[in-house]
Amino acid sequence: MAAAVVSSPSGLPRLTQAACAPARAAVAVTGCLAGAVYGLPAIPARWTGPLHVPVPGWPGRVLRLAELTDMAGRLDFSPSGD
Repeated sequence: MAAAVVSSPSGLPRLTQAACAPARAAVAVTGCLAGAVYGLPAIPARWTGPLHVPVPGWPGRVLRLAELTDMAGRLDFSPSGD
């Protein structure tokens, strides 16, 4: 089943649905790897829409997709040439 994700981004929904029942951690890893290979556009909007991450130490503060992608963009560790 993992070969479906590697060979085509259309296999991503099938793989994660199949993996969801036995192990949520496996789904998270699969999503991270598929996202790294195919990018955010390959992830269905119905999955990213409800995405939210509570911020520890900030009651009520939740990061949504736009804030998370902005933060990821600022975490560019590539050499700057300095």
